[in-house]
Amino acid sequence: MRIYARLEKIILMLRLRMYKCKYKSRLLIDENIKLRRGYEINIKGEGGQVQIGDNCLLGKASKIITQSDGRVSIGKNTSIRRESIVSAVDQVAIGDNVIISRNVVIVDNNHPTHPSDRLKLIASGFGSKLWGWEYSISSPIIINDNVWIGEGVRILKGVEIGKNSIVGACAVVTKDVLGNLIVGGNPAKVLKENINQFEEPSIDT
Repeated sequence: MRIYARLEKIILMLRLRMYKCKYKSRLLIDENIKLRRGYEINIKGEGGQVQIGDNCLLGKASKIITQSDGRVSIGKNTSIRRESIVSAVDQVAIGDNVIISRNVVIVDNNHPTHPSDRLKLIASGFGSKLWGWEYSISSPIIINDNVWIGEGVRILKGVEIGKNSIVGACAVVTKDVLGNLIVGGNPAKVLKENINQFEEPSIDT
């Protein structure tokens, strides 16, 4: 098992080196990163960029994707757990010490919503250029330091989540979340305020 684990680690780091060779200055990533099987980094567009800080985790089958010059930046000590997706046409900025749980989707864009636009999409044929991300509607997402995003959460375009806040499992975040809140539900609503003032730390180290 130890030999297998070492071989897997070597393969994961080789894959990272392959990404660095492929994307060059468009991928800025610290060597001190924890990688899990099946992770993916996909940068499309000459102006696209992914930047990942020190001591981060990319979990099993997690994906970071940019298209049409989108940018993703991730601070230090941040973890993206298994099967989560971060996708940018414009920008997704994630701070330090952020926990992104399993099966989270963070997407800064969506297809046009006007009925006539949908008819044009269908008439153009599935997979035509009109379905491309460059025709989507996008707006930056900002996730500030020390945020905890629960399992199955969806964070939509144009949202900012304030420092220290918690997003409960399976919530759909469509509007800004101020700092030191707990939110949950679809759409996400405030469940608790000022969590930095009314709760004593329970971990004694």
